[in-house]
Amino acid sequence: MRFLPLAALVALGASCQASDPPVTGDPPGTGGAQGGSGGTTGGTGGSSGASTTGGAGGAIGGTMGGGTGGSLSGAGGSPAGSGGQPPQGGAGMGGMTIGGAENAGGPPVGGSAGSGAGMDGAGAGGSDAGTSGTSGAAGSGGSPPAVGCTGSELLCEDFEAVADGMVPAAAPWHALDESCQYQTSQFTMGVTSTLANGGTKSLKVTNKHFAQCRLSGQFDPVDDFWVRAYSYWEPGLDISNRETLDIDLTPGFRTADDPAVRFGYRSKSPCEMYAGPQITIIGLAGGEATGCGSRAMPQGEWFCFEAHVQQASNLIVSTYINGEAISYQSTGKPVSATIQTDSPITEKVDHLRLGIFSTGEAQGSIYLDDVAVATTRLGCGN
Repeated sequence: MRFLPLAALVALGASCQASDPPVTGDPPGTGGAQGGSGGTTGGTGGSSGASTTGGAGGAIGGTMGGGTGGSLSGAGGSPAGSGGQPPQGGAGMGGMTIGGAENAGGPPVGGSAGSGAGMDGAGAGGSDAGTSGTSGAAGSGGSPPAVGCTGSELLCEDFEAVADGMVPAAAPWHALDESCQYQTSQFTMGVTSTLANGGTKSLKVTNKHFAQCRLSGQFDPVDDFWVRAYSYWEPGLDISNRETLDIDLTPGFRTADDPAVRFGYRSKSPCEMYAGPQITIIGLAGGEATGCGSRAMPQGEWFCFEAHVQQASNLIVSTYINGEAISYQSTGKPVSATIQTDSPITEKVDHLRLGIFSTGEAQGSIYLDDVAVATTRLGCGN
């Protein structure tokens, strides 16, 4: 992929959509037989169903939700099992059926009420959801974690509004340093439609590059926040005997490597015996604090990365991969659920950077998608 000069960069237009309210067991909608935006059949009213106690049979609701461009997009769920599970899923996008499957009780997963206007009326309800069940209680539920933006995040980017080959250049992102155009023989960075986690686009970075060519985005400094990002590390990316990262956090806009909180994979000192996903805090309170997760880095697949950062005094960081907490260790250090500074920090982290940093010449590509910073945990939606 060709890296273009900064003058050609286009502005970010992040796609932010609010989640629909959860289904709470109201009677099903009576309209919405046909419609939707671009779908051959649609509407979001429930077709039938009257189970309110979670008995066998459940309810059928929202079987044909309004897709934004597809033929049958589920906005409710298929028949619930004996536990009266509420319908899973949300509004269909692009013609994919994302309705719920059969369940036998258990905790609610949540579901979205239909809202698309049908030709014969507007179905405003989903199916009835059982309030109790023989195999588990089903409450009103809530919306499952999503990969999109709600507008409440401190920073959120899905790259859908950025042209292929470009990178975001408008706030909250800083334009790449002009010197990056002279590094395009060694590395490239730009949005691509060849691979995506959610939607149709992601940011592709190929080969190690200098710090000033990392994509840096600013967010309001807070004492407690979460980072969520989806990463795809190509199987051919060489991460042996080195430190390789795709995400870091910095206090202020930086074009140097440090100070930073680094996330990625480390197999060099002090992690030779504990090679795995890393946290390295360097230069934020003097010295370096490093830990590695003693496991292989997922390669050749999308994985969800989360980091929880607390910085009211000492900086404390914990991370998760695909929802699983990572424990950390390094030479001479005990196992710990967090990595932290030994003393209070003097500058708060307020920038997130994307790119490939490597203590060796890491060659290969990393894709990043659905990147967000928020004051609450966003979770992994897929």
